[in-house]
Amino acid sequence: MRLGPLAVAAVLLLAVTGCGPDLPAPTPAPEPPVRPAALAGGACQLVDFATFDKVLGDHYTVAAAAKNNKTNTCVVRTEQAAYPEVSVSVTPSKVDTSVFGDVVKPKAAKAVAGVGRSAYLLTTAAKGDLGPILEVGWLTGDARLFIVHWTLPAGADPAAAEPKVVALAKELDKSSL
Repeated sequence: MRLGPLAVAAVLLLAVTGCGPDLPAPTPAPEPPVRPAALAGGACQLVDFATFDKVLGDHYTVAAAAKNNKTNTCVVRTEQAAYPEVSVSVTPSKVDTSVFGDVVKPKAAKAVAGVGRSAYLLTTAAKGDLGPILEVGWLTGDARLFIVHWTLPAGADPAAAEPKVVALAKELDKSSL
């Protein structure tokens, strides 16, 4: 059986226009795995993204560590924006609770119960494009000073965020028992 030129043209037209067997839609490539914060080293070894996500409510996936003298710091961010940003700083200390309260704790800070041997919470108002900053500092049971800064996006409500940053401090303080 010979196909005439009209039949060949019809078959080609059907092939080009996509008529024929339905092919499955391509599936998107899987998201690459998030690299654990601890791999950045330093204070990032204390950071678990899942804990930060659960306690603070944002999806953190980026971490970077730094060290200055005896202080280790970890900065944690989301991939979507510069803020919110969390920094965790840890340094060995010989201060006692009296010195912590008199010297380390900022005058405008309020005391926080249930975190370390002594702790404070300081809220700084938003300025310009920068949102409010919440800081929890505490003296741990194993003689270290911890300070957590949580810089919120502009327009965020610091009062609603205060219990969250204190809850994060309590989670991080478990590492110092």
